[in-house]
Amino acid sequence: MHVTNPSNTAITRTGGLNSTPVQGFVSSTGIGRLRWNTNSTSTYIFPVGSSINGGRFRPVALRPSNASANTYAVRFVNNNPTVDGFDVALKDANLGAINPLWYQKINSISGTTNPDISLYFDNIQDGIAPLPNLLMAQWAYNAPPVQWRSISGVAIAGAASPALSSVTKAAWISFNTENFDLAPQSIPLPVELISFTGKCDSKSISLEWVTASELNNDFFVLEKSFDGINFFEVTRVKGAGTVSTTTAYKFHDHDLKDESRWYYRLKQVDFNGESAESKIISINCNESGKNDVSINLYPNPVHDALNLVINQDFSGKVVVTIVNVLGQTVFSREYPVAAGIQQIELDINYLAPAMYHIVIESGSYKKTEKIIRQD
Repeated sequence: MHVTNPSNTAITRTGGLNSTPVQGFVSSTGIGRLRWNTNSTSTYIFPVGSSINGGRFRPVALRPSNASANTYAVRFVNNNPTVDGFDVALKDANLGAINPLWYQKINSISGTTNPDISLYFDNIQDGIAPLPNLLMAQWAYNAPPVQWRSISGVAIAGAASPALSSVTKAAWISFNTENFDLAPQSIPLPVELISFTGKCDSKSISLEWVTASELNNDFFVLEKSFDGINFFEVTRVKGAGTVSTTTAYKFHDHDLKDESRWYYRLKQVDFNGESAESKIISINCNESGKNDVSINLYPNPVHDALNLVINQDFSGKVVVTIVNVLGQTVFSREYPVAAGIQQIELDINYLAPAMYHIVIESGSYKKTEKIIRQD
């Protein structure tokens, strides 16, 4: 849907900025977006939402910094970002738990104005309290590391459900990637945690963490999850109390059942009962016993060069295949890759403008995604 009328009242919603009733919004899927031409410094409220997964109305507000002509595009995605390849477990150290319920796609299609961006949320339905330390986050895969990156310096306006609260970032300048979400600022553990890692053994996952110092540390609770959202306790490990020397901990989790990917986090508990949580780590045990593989691609839609960002902890080969809508293979190539993060650029300028499926395989990992080749 493209609103060419640049008035900020060209499209409005009866009911205002409230999460109920869940109706009266613009919903889109895939490459669909609500586009709006602007030519003023007024606030443009994009009334986006979705009827899937129970339905939500979560608008986005954009306020251009000057009255030049611009076009912005917004889409509300009502599912966990991890489902679409934007793993909520991958985030910089400044972010706490990424909101797993939904995320926003926001982009500048034309123009150079830096707008204020506001994301709206329901503090009860979304489980996001309008805390002073709430941050905005943007998925960044244009440069390593591939993860959610914090956007600080935001203004928070709290409201009681069903009225919507908001987080605003003034004069945002980077639309290198279009995926935005919310997360609290990470609260550091009362211990100085040097590392928290895991790897697959033959029949278990070996988890290790090392502290540089500890203060009144009673014990650790090791928790795990199969979806990165709902965690349960695995075990408790006695802490070292108060020490200023390095302390190492280790635990083998043998209860893996049929899942290949698990998420883990630590909860550190003081003697007075206060607790804090660590970052979440993700472990993927595939058939060969190897661990994590993460592959993302951009831009999409693409004109001539498609970039693959590959992050895996083992060396091997990545096979890339592109298939047209008739099921015919139009591209197939094998690339040697080393452990770590690296980027592969695919020249697809010779392909006719159309929709294709790209299949990327590494070991037992397989990812299939639609891509749009444009002129």
